[in-house]
Amino acid sequence: AAEVQKHGLAITSGDTASVGVGGLALGGGIGWLVRRDGLALDGIVEARVVLASGDLVNASAAENPELLWALRGGGGNFGVVTAFRFRAHPLGAVLAVTLHLDPDRLAEAMRGLRDVMRTAPDNLNATFAVIPNGPPGPDFAFVHHIVAVWAGEESEESRAAVAPLLAILGVVDSDVMSSDYRSMLVETPGDRSDGCPWTRRHSPIAAPRQSSTLSNSCRREPPLPPLESTPRGHRSHSVRSAPTATSRRRSVPKS
Repeated sequence: AAEVQKHGLAITSGDTASVGVGGLALGGGIGWLVRRDGLALDGIVEARVVLASGDLVNASAAENPELLWALRGGGGNFGVVTAFRFRAHPLGAVLAVTLHLDPDRLAEAMRGLRDVMRTAPDNLNATFAVIPNGPPGPDFAFVHHIVAVWAGEESEESRAAVAPLLAILGVVDSDVMSSDYRSMLVETPGDRSDGCPWTRRHSPIAAPRQSSTLSNSCRREPPLPPLESTPRGHRSHSVRSAPTATSRRRSVPKS
């Protein structure tokens, strides 16, 4: 994500910066751009593959197209992929939205998120996250967020698209900010350089207020991973792309 962003481009990159490209792409790859650009595997246009015979072959629309079809969602065991070529899409800044939820009104908030995303434009993606505010201890608690990303710069169109999210019942506070796409990808605990494994770096979700006890102990306690539900309202099953082996998808005529 960081490299293609330098050229004003992006591919569906999951939602974690340190995820490996091989597992992401061959396993599907849901991310912030899935409704607009499809799964990560939809962006694969060519792969270099070592077969069981030891042969190194190209898989593309022109060479071994059946192998390319299988790699894009077929489930594995077709060979070892040593290189990918992806189709990237133009993307500059994004609009990031964080909704802070009342924990006593989560059911209302989830119904609201479901209803909004049913009719949301394809540039808008959203997910629900439950995030620990620190390691186990006397001040431990979970915080609840809806995080949304508009794939594009702030504009009248983007503000109109995110307005229904801001009106969801159970939202007690909200943050709306321009960001770059790479900054929307969270870090895994091992990526922290300050020894505190449970906070997120380069994310619009602000780390919860911490007591001095938590700040000191975060260097010693193991992290608790965030829980995430990823409806994203995505229609990746109907994205305009070449045929793939991914199940539960339907063909959509190219416009």
